Amino acid sequence: MLRVVSQVHANRNVYVSAEVIRGRDCVDTGETKNEPVCASNGVQYLNEEVFKYHKCVIQVTWDKTIELVDMKMCAEALQEDSEHPNVSGADY
Repeated sequence: MLRVVSQVHANRNVYVSAEVIRGRDCVDTGETKNEPVCASNGVQYLNEEVFKYHKCVIQVTWDKTIELVDMKMCAEALQEDSEHPNVSGADY
């Protein structure tokens, strides 16, 4: 039998190293509504809630900020990717 000796995740910050603190505030709401939005990283997200989650994860993981942009940008990014299939991009 296991016994709880202290609160789990009592601190809202996860200490990654002495210099880096990664916030644990990125919340995936589970929203499944199909209302696509385009982000400045050229990625199309299912809806604004999904975008907000990924924006938070990208910010705390890579210290990059993405914003919502016109859907045309994602269409252009998709077109460019299809023209150059062997060029890999960043994960963010």
